[in-house]
Amino acid sequence: MSESEIIGMIFFVHFILLLIVYVHARKNWCRINTSHFLWMLLVPFFGPLTGLALIRASRKTPPDLDWLTNNEDFQKINLTTYLSPVDTIPLEEALLINDPKKRRLLMMNILRSDPMKYLDLLLVARFNEDTETAHYATATIMEIQRQFQLESQKIQQELAEDPQNSLKHREYIDLLSRYCDSGLLEGQLLFRQQLVLKKALEKAPDLSEDPSLLRIKIRNCLALREAEEAKETAQALIRLNPLDESSWLEAIRVCVEIHDQDGMQELLKRLKQTPVDFTSSGREHLLFYVGSQE
Repeated sequence: MSESEIIGMIFFVHFILLLIVYVHARKNWCRINTSHFLWMLLVPFFGPLTGLALIRASRKTPPDLDWLTNNEDFQKINLTTYLSPVDTIPLEEALLINDPKKRRLLMMNILRSDPMKYLDLLLVARFNEDTETAHYATATIMEIQRQFQLESQKIQQELAEDPQNSLKHREYIDLLSRYCDSGLLEGQLLFRQQLVLKKALEKAPDLSEDPSLLRIKIRNCLALREAEEAKETAQALIRLNPLDESSWLEAIRVCVEIHDQDGMQELLKRLKQTPVDFTSSGREHLLFYVGSQE
């Protein structure tokens, strides 16, 4: 067989392999990247075989990812069905394991228990060097955000049907507060959600009589940089519960955050004239805020 015939045979087999890869890609609805196709075209035999391997790999889903697609399973799965107490380790340690397969398995099993519990670490795991670990973390965060949004829409609809339902107002405000404090939102998205929380607080019928709602309002006012509103709300909290240490500590924290020295001095004078029974923990917080001014 002559040299030209051998070359012709190589090109013929190469063309057949390219055709097989093309048909396989069309059959499985896979798009071939232009750069990949160029290498497939220029490298005989191994080029098409590599392209076929890439197409097959792109159709595979990461292991243990099916649970994220089923909302009921996501809510009902219990960690105890998968791990014994001996096998359970903190998520921060799972992220440091060098074996990617073990790290993914441990991470997924831990996350099945309560993803919100590990939200801070999930936000870090999004940038893990292992792409599948980062993918799991991102997918879980997206699912948590979706749950927040669905629950918010549900409560909004219930409030539209019964606007005077104080319990629903409280539930809605708690949900929005957790969402704002979760770390899931940043920048303008966080700012808009804080404005939504502000409107929800204004509509709450029992706001002036509920210490926990007043505390949420104080934190939200500080986040929105509404210093005067935060001070007025802190004063309302003191008037509501003048003998509760948390009311005074909240008001002192407001003065510290907005750098109101005069307001702090006035508050401390009033505090000395009020028989508040501070716990050891409350006294430590007080000393932390005011130091030797107690």
